[in-house]
This record gives sequence, C-alpha cells and structure tokens, in this order.
Amino acid sequence: MSLKNNNVLVTGANGFIGKHLVNRLLKEGANISVITRRADFDDVKNYKGDITDEYFVKKVIEETNPKRVYHLAASLENSPEKKKEIFNVNVDGTLNLLNSLKGKNCESFIFLSTTEIYGNNKVPFVESMKPKPISPYSESKLKAEMLCFQFYKRYNLPITIIRSSIVYGPKQLGKMFIPSLISSLVKGETFDMTKGEQTRDFIYVDDLVEAIILASLNNITTNEVINVCSGLESKISDVAKIVIKIINNGAITYNQPYRQNEQWRYYGDNSKAKSLLGWEPKIKLEEGLRRTVEWHKNA
Repeated sequence: MSLKNNNVLVTGANGFIGKHLVNRLLKEGANISVITRRADFDDVKNYKGDITDEYFVKKVIEETNPKRVYHLAASLENSPEKKKEIFNVNVDGTLNLLNSLKGKNCESFIFLSTTEIYGNNKVPFVESMKPKPISPYSESKLKAEMLCFQFYKRYNLPITIIRSSIVYGPKQLGKMFIPSLISSLVKGETFDMTKGEQTRDFIYVDDLVEAIILASLNNITTNEVINVCSGLESKISDVAKIVIKIINNGAITYNQPYRQNEQWRYYGDNSKAKSLLGWEPKIKLEEGLRRTVEWHKNA
C-alpha cells in the first residue's frame, strides 16, 4: 500500500513529532492537511485552529475528507492544577475528531498515546497489562484511548493506538531531559540533575514516525494497542555520560533530588510492533544522540 495521493490529516502538526511526520508524508506524496495553532507549513493545506472547537474540527473534516488521520495533538502539561486544561485538549479534543469522522471515508485513525499509561507496572511493559496512570497526562491519554475503542465498536472507525516511549531527536526543544541536557552542554553551561539511577526507554523520532506510517497502512493493526519503543532500559546517568562525551563541553552535576514517587524502571516490550508491522528501531541511542547534538549545534 502507498500514501501517494492519499488525503491525510495531521493534528498537532507543529509539535516536535508532528513536524517530522509531516516531512515524511511529503516525501510519500500524500495530500496533506494539518491542524495547527501557530505555524504555517509549505506544500500542505493549513487549518489554524484548536481541536477543542468542535465546529472547527467538523469543518476541517468536511473539507478535507481524510482517508488517514494522524492524531498527535495533545497537551503535555502534567500538573494536577492544570488537569481541566489537559483533559479538555486530550480527551474532549479527541472526541471532537471522532465525532466528526462518523460515517466518513476514513480508513485509518492513528492515536498517539504513551507508555506512561503503564505507570508502576512491572517492566518490561506489555500491551496486555492493566494501565495504571499516575499523572494527569497519562490519565487523559487513557481516557482518550477508551473513547477510540468505543468509536471502533459502535461506528467501526478503524483506530490504532500507538503507545510511544520517550521520544527524542532533532528539532525537539523544551523541558524534557535530553533536549534540556544537550542545550545546556552545547552552550558550555553546567547541567544539574539527579544521580540518574532511574531507567527510561528512549525512541528516536524517525523510528516512531516509521511505525506510525506502517500502522496507518496495515489493516491488521485496527483495534490494536501497539508499543513503539526501543525495548531497552537505559539509566539516565548513562545517557548523560554519552551526551557529554559527544559534546565535550560544559559540565554535569548531580545535586537535584528525585521527584516524589519517582518511577525507577521504565521500558517497554516492542515485540508486538515487530510482529504486526515488521518494524524495529533502527537508530541506536548513541547514534540518535549524536544526530540530536548536531542539530542543536546548528540550530
């Protein structure tokens, strides 16, 4: 199957992952429409607006008639004080999309979720585990997943849930560990962190995009939850050591306290993605970090 000349819609197109996905879809020759609140893209149809506006979303769906929808838009806030805002975007926004797609010609609806949903389950995380969300963000993602499955059962909307581990790569900015670390060290600053004994599962953005594309073209993934992750457990301190070795600048100190209820072990099993999609991560952590550092140096 091919994406060439397919009408596709990407929400959250201006986000870190969204930008990479749009670039890949352009290479595939898709007819792309995007929902974004801030930026204009070249060679795509831009719809500036908010997925929490149900009338706007309905208008976009009517005009674009997407064959494939990639729903990446989300609030990444994680504080209890902002729970209402988080749920408004992540749950109500998803509901607006699903409602607008009822009875349409949509052949694939990809919902980008998170392995954070597994919470304090034993590692490695597998899709059959009962979710145990421990934050407003992961709780909202689980609620949105439940909506997706309800629309599959009631309206036969072909949904696929992609639960991604921690994504990193070029173009990523903000407060996440890897971009914060690299940004500081490239500037020659000192980066203060915890002792870094906790583990995390990092997936390079191009590998995630590849899995998303494959899932959207593969009918066998309909009504499935699929982990997209490296399948490897990396200590935060080891990641920091790799980065400072690559950059050879700045310094790292270890004075920050661990967060309350720190999750010590965090990594997923990606065997389902391998079997259903024929996918596996191609970019090893050190190579991905080198590429990311190079982008930060030239940004």
